[in-house]
Amino acid sequence: MYCPRSAWATAHQRELFQGISEERSESAGDPGARNDRLQHIGGSGGMKRDITRVLYRILQTLMRHGVHARLFRVGVCVLTILIADSAQGEQFRTNNPLKAFVNQEYPWGDDYFIHGTRDTYLFRCILTRTTDGFDGIALSEISIWGNHGGPWEIFRKSEKGDYVYTGTEAIVNTSCLERCQSKEYLSSGQCKWQRGWPKQ
Repeated sequence: MYCPRSAWATAHQRELFQGISEERSESAGDPGARNDRLQHIGGSGGMKRDITRVLYRILQTLMRHGVHARLFRVGVCVLTILIADSAQGEQFRTNNPLKAFVNQEYPWGDDYFIHGTRDTYLFRCILTRTTDGFDGIALSEISIWGNHGGPWEIFRKSEKGDYVYTGTEAIVNTSCLERCQSKEYLSSGQCKWQRGWPKQ
């Protein structure tokens, strides 16, 4: 049997079952399932998990009904190709996460900038491999925050040096928070980041 793009299909087959294993770990409250500081909320990052969950259930159904091994392998090849293609299709990459966030160059994971972009505060948190498991940037905006808490747009730094949008997360410990006035950024294209919550 020939499986199209078999070299990487095998890798994505492993990813399929690994994703289900991670999902079970999270639901069971495994403390190692997610990083302590980042908590998943939603956004496009959840699409791949949803696809994986549905496809895994289809595979379970096929196995329960005694599907022939050869046909089963064909099904796995097709499904893993679909997972890979959907994951690639949903990725947004940028060299400037702040510009992409302010200009909404991708579908936001929440309703930011309720009062517009001209007079508000932008938030940033630098993510590190030591603290968060990867290097990257988290961005947010004050208008939808309540009691010093709100969603963050997460950008993971890739090996190529650009950033990949991974979805919307909550950051439990916001001691990393830095602020910048949006009008400063819009007028100069840069932010002079200051540590901490804006002074009222």
